[in-house]
Amino acid sequence: MYSLENYNSRVTHYFPAILSAGKEWKVVYYVFDPFIDKMIRKRVKINRIKNVAERRKFARKLIIDINKRLESGWNPCVEASAARYFTPLVDCINTYFELKKKELEFESIRDLTF
Repeated sequence: MYSLENYNSRVTHYFPAILSAGKEWKVVYYVFDPFIDKMIRKRVKINRIKNVAERRKFARKLIIDINKRLESGWNPCVEASAARYFTPLVDCINTYFELKKKELEFESIRDLTF
């Protein structure tokens, strides 16, 4: 297992994914969460696959995929927090009318104001 001691977050923003097999099989990796300024552990459980050979095969593919994504700059913490942001409906409507104003005819704009 990787040690988090003497970790410099400015150099590495992740520890690669590895398989942790035992009673509970899981793929474990660490990523830097910029919102809390710490490394956090992410786990993907793979116990749902009953056949051990298939489980190893799936884990190998998953580890390769996760490591490639981490190397390219992917961060699941940032991706998850971006989904939590919402835009108020009024702002969406105003943006829509600003973009479509040129396309709308005068009559349709007048009808929408009543």
